[in-house]
Order: sequence, then structure tokens, then C-alpha cells
Amino acid sequence: NTNFFPFGNEAEDILSYLSDDGSRAILLSTGFVFYGTTYTTVFLNNNGDLSFNNGFSEYSPDPFPISTPLIAPFWADLYTGYFGSLWYRVTRDSGVIERIREEVASAFPELTTFS
Repeated sequence: NTNFFPFGNEAEDILSYLSDDGSRAILLSTGFVFYGTTYTTVFLNNNGDLSFNNGFSEYSPDPFPISTPLIAPFWADLYTGYFGSLWYRVTRDSGVIERIREEVASAFPELTTFS
């Protein structure tokens, strides 16, 4: 489907290790500002979310706000130990970043200062 971003080996993504409730620390080349705090590390968590400060193994979604800074686009009990893959990439590619900016602006037009 052309609506998806390219991913996997062809896109030079990194395959995260397979596990249950695991996390992987990813160093960011520039700071990421989230609710006024700048982070230089993000944790890719196997249960469909990104956390800051530490890994996050909770697999049952809780109502927000919670004590852990968290971006949770797909928070569920996932287990990739037998099947499935979790790919990620850190990029500074201006074409990819512009497409992401356009997607967010389209989905959230009230966020006029998103960059």
C-alpha cells in the first residue's frame, strides 16, 4: 500500500530484538521535546509505545495521565518472541520528516505550531 511509509530491510530500518514486554533504549541525535522536557533517549517498548526516562513493560492500557512520559499509538499486550517483528529507524531525512509533518498536520489541524 502506498499510504504506508517504506519499512524493513529495504528502508534500512533496524529490527528490534524479539521478546515479551521488552524495551530498547534508542539514543537520539538531537533532543526531542515532549511536554516541555527535552529527551535525548527514547525507549521502544514491545507493547506498542515509546517511553522516556526508562523502559515501560506495562501491557494493559491505563487511562492518562500516568506517571511515565509515554507516547502510546498502539498500547497492547504484544509478544514478538515467536511471531512478528518490531522495526524502527532514527532519521534526519528531510523528505521523511516533511511527510510526517504533513500527516500530523492533516490529522490534527489545531496543532498549528507542530514542527
